[in-house]
Amino acid sequence: MAGRAILAWRLGGRKDGKRYLEPYAMFSAIDPDAGTGHDLVWEAAGGVNLGFWRRARVQVEVEARRTSRNTPPGLLATSGGTTNLTDFTAGLVQIGAVF
Repeated sequence: MAGRAILAWRLGGRKDGKRYLEPYAMFSAIDPDAGTGHDLVWEAAGGVNLGFWRRARVQVEVEARRTSRNTPPGLLATSGGTTNLTDFTAGLVQIGAVF
């Protein structure tokens, strides 16, 4: 079983080049085997997009991921192919422009 919910709201930016602000939040969870306990994986992220519609954008995001002790190895993130990252929090900044 899996589920995801995303909530976002845009303020402004209805025409090319107009300023906008778009806060958002996302939550997702997966239970890979309903017959096995303690195998839940969940992720949450939140951030904001701001910029000039169809011209330029800056996105700032924070995300977190947590796994349970029985999570199958294929659902664990790895670093360098060896280290399981079962719980982590990360930040992201992206900048984009249209030319």
